[in-house]
This record gives sequence, structure tokens and C-alpha cells, in this order.
Amino acid sequence: FIFIEVSPYSLVVFLTDALGTAVQWGVEFTSRVHLTRRGFSPDFFEVGDEVTFSVSPYADGSPGGRFYWVKLANGRYYCDVGGAQRICQENNE
Repeated sequence: FIFIEVSPYSLVVFLTDALGTAVQWGVEFTSRVHLTRRGFSPDFFEVGDEVTFSVSPYADGSPGGRFYWVKLANGRYYCDVGGAQRICQENNE
């Protein structure tokens, strides 16, 4: 997992697919206000962290989508607003 910060609200991540090929994905986040309310901070990600994202995929089928939730390397979940909050409630103690 490698990321490059494009703006405060998006990440470019590089994933390895089943064939071992690096694939670039875009992950778009919600507003800074919503991220802050959820306790999200810029230091959550370090280069090399293994994290799991759930996204609403791009309509055009390109790799990436809008952030729904992320499971950090330490096992903690951070979720977008709305229905995604259920994921955090179920997985964070």
C-alpha cells in the first residue's frame, strides 16, 4: 500500500492485483468537517500500511470510488457518514 496525497479529500493508492500487477486506485473522501467529526486525521496512513477500504465504485468502472469505510492497520474502523456508521459501531469496541 502506497499513497500520494492529492488533496485533503482524496488519496491515490496503489494495490497489487491477483496477478501481482500494481494498479492505481483513487479514493475520494467526504468533507473535512465530516472527517474531523469522525475523528479522522491526516496521520492515519503511513506508507506501507496494510489497510482495507470499502468504496462506492466509480460509475465509469475505473478503479476507485467514494470512501465508505477504512479498516486501519491497527484493526480500527473509520467510517463515512450515514449508513457506514453501522460498520464502525459493529467493529469498534
